[in-house]
Amino acid sequence: MNKILRNSFVALMAMLMGNAFGQGTTFDFDNDYATLFPTLAGTSSGSNETYVGDGDFKEATTSTAINGFTVTVSAADEGVKNANRIWSSAPRLRLYSGSLTITGKGIKKIEFTHKAGNFNFTTETGKLEENIWTGEADEVVFKCSKNTQINKIVINGDGGNDNPGSQTSDEAKKVTIAEFNAAAESNDVWYQLTGIVKNLNDGDQYGNFDLEDETGSVYVYGVLSEKGGEKKKFQELVEAKGIKNGDKLTIIGNRGSYNDKIEVLNAYFVSVESGSDTPDPDPQPQVTTATCAEILAGTDGTVYRVTGKCVEIANTVYGNWYLEDATGKLYIYGTLDKDGNAGKNNSIDVWGIEVGDELTVEGERTTYKETVELKNVKVIEIKKGAAEGAQVWDFTKWSDATVANLKADAAASKTSGWSDVEKKADAEAGADPTEASKDNCFWLQLEAAPADGALTANGVVIEELKGLKFDAEYAAKRSLAIAVNYPSTSLGDYAGPAYLWLGGGGSKQSCPCFTIPDVKAGSKITFEMESHKPSDARGIGLYKNSYEEANLIGEQFKPTAKATNTWDITEDCDVVVWNTSGCHIYKIEVTSGADGIQAVKTVKSGNGFIYNLAGQRVDANYKGVVIKNGQKMIQK
Repeated sequence: MNKILRNSFVALMAMLMGNAFGQGTTFDFDNDYATLFPTLAGTSSGSNETYVGDGDFKEATTSTAINGFTVTVSAADEGVKNANRIWSSAPRLRLYSGSLTITGKGIKKIEFTHKAGNFNFTTETGKLEENIWTGEADEVVFKCSKNTQINKIVINGDGGNDNPGSQTSDEAKKVTIAEFNAAAESNDVWYQLTGIVKNLNDGDQYGNFDLEDETGSVYVYGVLSEKGGEKKKFQELVEAKGIKNGDKLTIIGNRGSYNDKIEVLNAYFVSVESGSDTPDPDPQPQVTTATCAEILAGTDGTVYRVTGKCVEIANTVYGNWYLEDATGKLYIYGTLDKDGNAGKNNSIDVWGIEVGDELTVEGERTTYKETVELKNVKVIEIKKGAAEGAQVWDFTKWSDATVANLKADAAASKTSGWSDVEKKADAEAGADPTEASKDNCFWLQLEAAPADGALTANGVVIEELKGLKFDAEYAAKRSLAIAVNYPSTSLGDYAGPAYLWLGGGGSKQSCPCFTIPDVKAGSKITFEMESHKPSDARGIGLYKNSYEEANLIGEQFKPTAKATNTWDITEDCDVVVWNTSGCHIYKIEVTSGADGIQAVKTVKSGNGFIYNLAGQRVDANYKGVVIKNGQKMIQK
């Protein structure tokens, strides 16, 4: 008898669970209603059906949990004639009003089987298309507007598993790292990768490291705790999961690249296994992130990671050059090529490193005589720099200090200074910011004109805006915004989460946005930007000294998606920027010099190479004025 009962229980649980870890967790109202809602045990007869219990969910009733998921059915709304109930003679769950709530960790997909023509659910969470819901949530509430009859519910997600996120996403393809590296770039195709974590730095907020399996290695550019999750939260994931170098990590992400370096982009966490206690036969050195000044004051033998600009190239064959940041200047003695080789590898040319580029590198500190060096550095990232003599405003990288000051302004007042409440009327009514805009986007409303057109936050001049003069009237309109992490709105998705946002514009606006002062003849001005409404062409016009049609420089630039445009400045003037409507600026670059010629790039003498006056390396067949070993000469 006990054996029969046990076998019956196993069969019942198999039926309830379905293929829980492959195709979802099933709530079957056709066959197992009594097990799902034991408090409604027994049957009663209605006018034309037999139903469970007294036929009436007189209050919210929660089902038995399966794999950590539960289904809660509310009572019918007051005044509705028919009660929410389970029918047993024609088995199904039937709702006339109220709600059905599904709860469990990491719900990703819900599929309803229902009687044809009787499905009238709506929800404010995720996306419901016909009978299938998709999204990311721990609770989904479905409102019932009229007669809805459900036979089964199949739920995909983490539920009560001990390892949230450990199930493979339906959309991700399991691949080796070699297969991933060989795949085409795409933000639409998702891959699941498993490998050993290497070169993860202590305190890394983004989750940048190398992932390695038996087939190869790839650089992971950031890891979210869940798909579409918040950035700069990697340390919370480290604390929760104990992720460290040597652990076996599974992630899902897209195939991308930067400067020909393959990367995993948009990655999110799936699972982690703690590394073995067996010593690593090829241990990776501990890497310390530091500034130039900290490295100069550091100790030999320590491996440092540092970010700065290439300010001088000493030798292209071995890869010797100087890196500088705001704290000091550091000599790089040797640069590894893309295969990790040192020596005579022409690594400067292989990587395309030029004066003005911003690089992140790792290398061991050594001292030769009295010179501190980083030896045989590994290139982590290269961002191509502006030409020498150029001025750049980059609105994609707001400093931690600027963000902190913006938040302080927002906390102090919703109606004065920078506020993360978008609409003026909402701010004056004391409304709270939306979840998307809180601490992520800040709109400006000044009561007094900014001194010399300089904008401040929390009483401190905003470093990223220095050199631009903002119009006092425009600064008071609550039209200007700084987005530090605002990648989308109801109007669409944007190319990046950080930008300078110009609102208003066109005939509705009686003032310019800002001015780039004292631009010299021969200069070029380049804007990288996009429309705030991707379906509309919106942008800016540049004007000489004042906003008049006759002063328009070239043509207005009105892109939809992110694009760049360059204007030639033919005479000395203040360049006035006027927007046609809401748009985002990612970067502004002004290159200058007599007649627009850029300055010669700095190249240390004595390396034997020949350069033209633009700083480009040429060979002995080049005709004209060149520089060799620091001396100007003419090649005929």
